[in-house]
Formats: sequence, structure tokens, C-alpha cells
Amino acid sequence: MVRVTASELAKLQTNIKNIRLISIIAHVDHGKTTLSDSLISSNGIISPRLAGTVRYLDYLEEEQDKLITMKSSSISLLHGIENEKYLINLIDSPGHIDFNSEVSTAVRVTDGSLIVVDVLEGVRVQTQAVIRQAWFEGVKLCLVINKIDRLFYELKMPPLEAYLKISIQIKIKIQIKNTNQNSNQNQNQNQNQNQNQNQNQNQNQNQNQNQNQNEENEEHFHPSKGNVIFASATDGWAFQIDTFAKIYSDKIGMNRKALNKILWGEFYFDPKSKKVLKKSQNLKPMFVQFVLDPIWHMYQAIHADEHDLQIVSLTAGKKKKNKSKKKHNKNSTEKNQNQNQNQNQNQIQNQNQKNSTEKNQNQKNSIKDKNFMRLENMVRKLGLKVSDRELKQKDRSLIVHSIFSKWLPISKAVLDVVVAKLPDPKTAQKTRIPKLWPGLFKQPEFANIAKSIENCDPNANDCLIFIAKVFSTSKTLISRVSQPTVFMTREEAIEKLEMRANQREEKEEKTTEIEKKNEIQINEENEDKTDQVFIGFSRIFCGTLKPGVRIHILSPRYDPNEPDNYHTESIIGDHDIYLLMGRELEHLPKISAGNVFGLGGNLVSSVLKSATLSTTTKILPFPTLTRNVTPIVQVAVEPENPLEMKKLIEGLKLLNRSDPSIKITVGDSGENVIIATGEVHLERCIKDLRKRFAKIEISTSAPIVPFRETIIFDSQSKKLDPVHISTPDNVCSFFISAKPLPLNIVKFLEVYEKNSKLRKSKRFRHVEFSEQFYNDLQNEFVKAGKNWEKEFENLWVFGPSQISTNILLNHLPDKSLLIEKPLQNSKSTPKNVEQNDEKSTQTMSKIQDLSHSIIAGFQLATRLGPLCEEPMTGVCFSIENISFNSDEQIISLEEELEKPLDHLGIFTGQVISTVKEGCLKAFLKHPARLVEPIYLCEIQTNSDVLGKLYGVLSRRRANVISEDLNESTMLFNITAMLPVEESFGFADEMRSKTSGFANPQLVFDHWEVLDIDPFWVPSTDDEIEEFGEQTNEQILSLNLARKLIEKVKKRKGLFIEEKIVKHGDKQRTLSKKK
Repeated sequence: MVRVTASELAKLQTNIKNIRLISIIAHVDHGKTTLSDSLISSNGIISPRLAGTVRYLDYLEEEQDKLITMKSSSISLLHGIENEKYLINLIDSPGHIDFNSEVSTAVRVTDGSLIVVDVLEGVRVQTQAVIRQAWFEGVKLCLVINKIDRLFYELKMPPLEAYLKISIQIKIKIQIKNTNQNSNQNQNQNQNQNQNQNQNQNQNQNQNQNQNQNEENEEHFHPSKGNVIFASATDGWAFQIDTFAKIYSDKIGMNRKALNKILWGEFYFDPKSKKVLKKSQNLKPMFVQFVLDPIWHMYQAIHADEHDLQIVSLTAGKKKKNKSKKKHNKNSTEKNQNQNQNQNQNQIQNQNQKNSTEKNQNQKNSIKDKNFMRLENMVRKLGLKVSDRELKQKDRSLIVHSIFSKWLPISKAVLDVVVAKLPDPKTAQKTRIPKLWPGLFKQPEFANIAKSIENCDPNANDCLIFIAKVFSTSKTLISRVSQPTVFMTREEAIEKLEMRANQREEKEEKTTEIEKKNEIQINEENEDKTDQVFIGFSRIFCGTLKPGVRIHILSPRYDPNEPDNYHTESIIGDHDIYLLMGRELEHLPKISAGNVFGLGGNLVSSVLKSATLSTTTKILPFPTLTRNVTPIVQVAVEPENPLEMKKLIEGLKLLNRSDPSIKITVGDSGENVIIATGEVHLERCIKDLRKRFAKIEISTSAPIVPFRETIIFDSQSKKLDPVHISTPDNVCSFFISAKPLPLNIVKFLEVYEKNSKLRKSKRFRHVEFSEQFYNDLQNEFVKAGKNWEKEFENLWVFGPSQISTNILLNHLPDKSLLIEKPLQNSKSTPKNVEQNDEKSTQTMSKIQDLSHSIIAGFQLATRLGPLCEEPMTGVCFSIENISFNSDEQIISLEEELEKPLDHLGIFTGQVISTVKEGCLKAFLKHPARLVEPIYLCEIQTNSDVLGKLYGVLSRRRANVISEDLNESTMLFNITAMLPVEESFGFADEMRSKTSGFANPQLVFDHWEVLDIDPFWVPSTDDEIEEFGEQTNEQILSLNLARKLIEKVKKRKGLFIEEKIVKHGDKQRTLSKKK
């Protein structure tokens, strides 16, 4: 096939109706990349026979080595249907759970997705995750049941059993989508119950719910609706129900639309009466009779030679064994006969063997000829043009690919479904954008641009672009593609070379040798800095982007009411717009609405991970992407050469821009820390930092696992008195208590901390909480019990961040210090304070002046816990009382408070340290526990290595939750909870112990309390009798919590009880005795 050029694709970008933006999403190793290779081969970019082996969109070295996709890559394809040309923008996304953020970027810029499912493995963890992402983004879905050939090759299933297996996978997919829809409807209902709205609003909500129900009925995967594709990407074939309906409509004499409805399901065709029956005991379903039977017959015809030749070789072997047995018996009974007779018999036997081998060879040749004739007749009846050379190939897989790719071409089947069932950009934006961007359509000042976006208007006055991610590529590739080729005559080329030579000679005469060396060093430094060029993975929603257009780069925190903050300006260059063709980038003169493209130039340097680009500043930024995977694995990096620290910092900045899910922070001790989503993701980030961005030798620390600190209830928790602590100068005293926070409140705050859209102001503690958050939090306090329902009115602040899982309660008479509620004035007068009590009023006013110091002390305490200086979680502190020790000190405090703020530094610092120390002491009054992160681990394996698998899980403290046997494949699906601390090297050990049969998938799931007292030592008589008097090292071997705490302390340089000299009475020398 002739390769499609970039100019042909660029011509189709203006016809919005013929544009499709699609992504391929699936679990790892379910066949996404092989499917994308098959689609790419339809445009002549690669050979169809190399589909699945080239991995065209996996062009990184790490992707080719590990055979997994690690990033989302885009390519534009041309597809024709009935003289109509369609532009397909295809995005291949990763299937590994560590790179789930790349799926978010792919889904955001596309309108439809192909969900690929392995027919044997079925729905896995990542499959469910990507479906939730696509459903949340409002993307239309089509299902691809892949690897159907495994039912024939591996399981040897007959067509009827294969049909039942396929139908199970489709039903499972429907159930997952229903659960997502039900969860969304329940959330909407809860929000409606919390808000007191008018009757008109309730009627609108009921209409929306009815629309959601209608969408639910329409969105089910069903082959008769044309949104299900049956495929084998490795063999190069795929079909939908309409493919065979078109073939059989003329033969049976039935309407094509009617066949589409009855070819799948419990429908049976009676060949005698030529009627379709709904019930039958003797007949096969129509899908088996008309679809699977022909495919299975073709497979059997291709592989018939192997089966028949095996039978011939087995029968020949049996005859040889029988003859040898007869000969052995005959020789044993006639040992004394003449030797001449034995020689004659041996000659006769050798002659018989030669005749038998010739006969077997003739039989094999005749079988091959018969099967070849049979296969040739089948191919001829199907009307396929397959040469005899292709049919006589020794490799059966090549014969399968040659026949099926011409009978049921995979690219045509898949792309036909994409064109027919997935929407064009204009249709998709009308339904998606109002759901994803509700704030834009509610405010009348954005009505014009909202209408342009909804209609995907390429002629709009304003242009709007969303950059989903920023990726890096080589500068040489960009310069080669972006600079247009200029053709010169021979004379012009000679003149240009002579001019360059003269300029070089003049330059050499003027510069000295020292200046040359400095110039070379400067050039090398510039080359190192500009070796990687960043390209924005973008989609344009309205307008047309051309060179010379002034564009505004808006960050996610941009506010149109404050246009000077969080935004920069830039101008589109002449070579800043690119057509994404996998690794290659083709220059485009312009780009119109409804397309995915690459955006380069200086403006990308102002983008961190994602941004909104617009020609106007009167617009809200596009909502941020949802990240379902939390970065949890940490490692500290430093250069081996300390002089190259500046290069490391620059490389970390570039790495942070290029990876959407990575986090780079500075630790408490000053080290640079990389936080990744998993071990595979961390390995790739370190390699990119060494080879692409910093280009220096880097040393990494051991993996760092974050922990949390908390307290639990016990029998003595209610009897504890508040901690009484005073400032160093005894001006005032604080009474502080602590108690565990209910689990439901902690979970609510954890979820809201991830998905919060709070707008933080410049003030230290001020956060504008929404009314929905306030009402939901109040409901959680009500669920926790009556005591906590009352405590909600005393809520002061969260810690350690603006919204986190620790709270501070205010039990003082003055309630004006509480968090600002949506309908509450923060300057309200103190409650429960009598107006006549001037002394108490005076005291409360002083406390109010010190409120910022109290909050700072509380947040410092929750940020660095007392066990190993890890953040706290699930702890509720309360300020019971604040008292000043004498009137003279209050008067002196008044005089200090009336002075400028610079004179309050000493006293406010004392308040901060005192409150922090009081919170830590109140924390340690309760039983303290360590909280560790937990991975959800999913493994699929057979029964042969099940014992070894459980051995690895038990050694790493894993808790097995479920174990399900898939009876059709005889594979076990095991789900377990694995501590992150034990996950390093887990996948390699699992593969080595099980000989590669088990490949675990790890994703962060939750935080879990390690129910072991870190301060436990053998104290009772029974414990001393069992364990004896243990040393510190022996206690560490028994107490896991203490061991983890000591490990964290040692890493942070904190004090630990460790003996440096273990055997002081023994002297060891370096030299050996002679």
C-alpha cells in the first residue's frame, strides 16, 4: 500500500464532520499496541506482517526493552468509506498501572475510546480503572474482544463454547458500566438532598436523571448495536456483526438490518424451513452457525497438515515397535538356528523398512496435496486473492495472516466502527464540554466563547487550546522536520560555501586561542541545555491557530477577575505547529478546531504539565485532569560530582515538566526527592534524568516509603486529663487534649484532599470552603455520633495543610476563630461571653491576636509527629483553655501587642513552640501507632506455581483477599494487599520463583494502621519467660513497628538507640597473622 503523506492528512483537518479523535485503552498485554500497529499498517507506514513486532508507537528504548507502553503517543491516519475520506487521530495509551496518568491525558483530548479486552483474561484492575476515567470524561466507548485465536490454539474450544466465553466478557463489561453510572447517580442524589432548592430546579434534575437513564440504556455494549468488535490482532483479522450480515443477507434472502439484530443472542436458524427460531434444542445459535463455524473451519484447514501428519507418524512408529517385538521373540526361541537365515531375515526387514518409509512419505505428500486443494477451494469460494506461494509457506502463522487479513481485514473493521459509532468533535463537544466545564456555561460573560466551543467553530474570533501534557523530544528531530527544505542551484551553493569559508577565516584571525576555548565551552553548555525540546500535546476547541497570533497561557489557578496573576503571553512562531505522527513531527502552516496537534516554541516553556491557551483573558481555565494513581515511591538523588549540582537541578525541572504524574520536592534535610507512582515508573524517571535531561552521573538512595502517625482508643483514653503547658516566660498557659478522629471523617477528608478545588488566598490560614464541602463534612460528623455532632460547631482549622486529615477544635468561649463558613461572617462577636465581664472579654481579644501562632504550632506538630517525624493522620486536638498567669503579665502583654509587629517575634515564637510541644505530649498520652501505605496486588497464574506464589506473598506480609478460579482457562485470579515497604523487588522475585508465569500488578490503595505498639518491650512475667530480657537489637527483630521507626530515624539523622561498638573486648586487625 502507498504511504499516506502529511499533506494529504493536513487537507482533511478542516472538515470537522470527517474527523475522529480516538484512544486505545486497556490492561497491560491485552493487545493495544498490536492493534494500533495493524491500524497504522493500513496507511502504508509499516508492513502488515510486522504488526505487533515493530511496536511503532513505542519508540523509547525502555518501551522496546520491557515490551510495555510507557507514554501516550498520537498518529494521524487516513480511512476511506464509499468515496469519503476520514481523518483518524489515534492515541495509543499505556496499560501498566504505573502510567495511569498518561491514560488521563489521552482520554481528555479524545472523543471516543476503544476498550481492548483479552478474551481469556477478561476484565482486570487496569481495565476497570481506564473505564472509570473514560466514563468520568464523558467519552463514548466501543469494545474490542481481542485474542479470540487463543480459544482455538490454547484451549481447543469448539465454536459453541467459544461463543459462551465471549458472551461472558461482554456481560461483565456491561456490569462495570452500570456500576459507574449508578455511583454517579447516587452522588447526584446525595447532593440534591443536601441542598434546599426550588421546585423548578428539582424538575430540571429529574429531567437530567431521565436523560442519564436513557444514556445508560443506549451505552450498553451489544454486538447488534455495532459497538462490539471481535478481533485477533496477532492474526490480523477483526469483524463486527454487520460484516457477516452483509455477506449472508443475499444468500439467505433476509434484510441486512434484521440480520444485525438476530446474529447475536439466542436466535437459531432452521435450514429446512429457513426460519429464525427463538428456542431450539438441536440447533446452534446463529452467531456460532454463521460466524464462528466458518472461522474455525478455516483455522482447521490451515492446521490440518500438522494434525494428519502427526497421526501418520504415530501409526508408523507403532508398526516399527510391533515388528521389533516379533523379531525379539523369534530370536529368543530360535537361538540355535543357522546364521545365514538370520542375515536373510535382516535384509528382508531392512527392505520392508525402506518400503514403509517411502509409503509414509507418499502418504504425507498426498495429505499435503489434499489439504492444499481443500484450502485452495475454501479461499477461492471466499473470493480472496491469495497466491500459491503464500499458501505453501512453512510457517502456519504466515498462512493464517495472509488469508484472514484479506478475508476479514482488521483495519477496515475497526475504523468502520470508529467512523460509524464514535462522534465527530462538533457532536462530542456539545455533550462533553458542558459537563466537564460547567462554570463556563453558567456565567453570561463567557456566553460567546462558550457557544463557539460548543459548536467547535473554526471561524470563531477567539481561539481556545488545552495542553494536556508536555513531552520532550530530540532537538535534531525538530530542526530536521520544522525547517523546510530549500532547493538551490549549483552556483548558489558554491557561493554560499565560499561566503562561509571567508567568514570563518576572518573570525579565526580576530579571535585568540583562549577566546576559542571559552567559546567552545560556552557552545557545549548551550548544546547541553537545548538538546531536549518540549512539545505540548494539545487539542484546539475553537478558532484557528496560525503563526503570529498572540496567545495567553493560563495556569489552572488563573482567575479572570485577577488577570495579572497566573498567566503569561507569547506569540506563535512560524514553525511551532506540528502534526503528530508517532515519533515524527510534521510541520503544519495552521490548525483549526477539532484537531489534536503538537505545539512547540517558547510558549511551552511557560507550561507546567498542563495549561489553557486562549486569545482572550476573559475565560475560565480548563478543569485539571484527574489522576487515579497517587505517587507514593520516593527516592533521593544527588550528583556523584558535587560541582554538577546545578545541572541536576535543571534536569529535575525538565523531568518535572515532561512527566505528568511525577512529583519532585526538597526533603527536610535538603535532599532532592523524586516521588513516582511505582517501581517501573521510578526506574524510567531515573534513566531519563541521567541520559536525557541532566546528562550526569547520579547516585540514588534506597527507596523511601512515607509513613503516617496516629493514635487509637483504649480503655483509659476517656480518663486522660488535658496537657497543661506554659510558655517559657510563663505569660500564658495552654490546656490541650487529643483523641482519635472517627474513620468516616478521615476517609472523607482523604478523598476531598485529593479532589479538592479550593481556591487558596494569600492569607496564611484562610481557605474559601464551598457550601457543598461544609454540608458534606457536617453530615460526616453527624454519622460519627452525638458527641461529634456537637464538636462540628467547634471546628477551628485543619492540619498540617490547608485541608488535611487532622483537625483542631476550639473549646474556648470565643467562637469567632472558627473556619469561615459560606454564610458566616468571620467578624462575629464572641459567644458565651457576658458583656459585663470585661476581664474575660479582654483575655479573649488577646487570644484572638495570638490565633495565628496557635494554628502554626498545631500545623507544625501534625507535620512532624513524635515517633519518627512523619505527618500525623486521624488525630483531633482541642484547645481546652488558655489562661494568663497574672494581671501584670496581661498588662505587659497589652503593651507588647500595641507595639509594631516586629516586637512580637519572641512571644509569638514562644506560643508556636509551646503549642507544638503540647500537641506532641497530648499525642503520646494515647497508644501511638504507625500507619503504612498499602498496594492492591493482582496476580493471574496457573495451579502449578500457586504454592511458590503464596510463599513469596507470605514472606512479604501480604494479605490475600480473594482467590478466584477461571474454569474456562484454569487460571487463578489472586487479589492481595501488599505493604509498599515490602514491594521493592517483589515483581522480579515473583517472576523468578514462578518461572515467569506470574506477573503482579501493583496500585496504591489505602493507608493501613500497623497494629503493633512501637514501645512494646517484654514487661510481664509471662513475656519475660517467653522472650527473656531482650536487647535493643533483639527487640527490633520482634517489634516490626519499632524496626520501621528506627529505619526512618536513621535515614533522617535522628537519634536512635544503637550500639556502635558491639564487642568492645575483642580487637580485630586488618592484617592476617603470618
